[in-house]
Amino acid sequence: MEQEEMVMGDMYIKPGEAWEYCPREALRRVSTVLKNEFDLEMKAGFEIEFLLLKKAVK
Repeated sequence: MEQEEMVMGDMYIKPGEAWEYCPREALRRVSTVLKNEFDLEMKAGFEIEFLLLKKAVK
């Protein structure tokens, strides 16, 4: 029986420094620009996740 695990969360280079390609960080940056430059607030958004998979056992 194969078992798969999945963890979703923010990605950081080190504590307090978000990885620039983190989808959640990108959404936060875009939300900030919309609010600060256009006075718009997002009520919903899509979060694109990606997976890096490697077979651990043969």
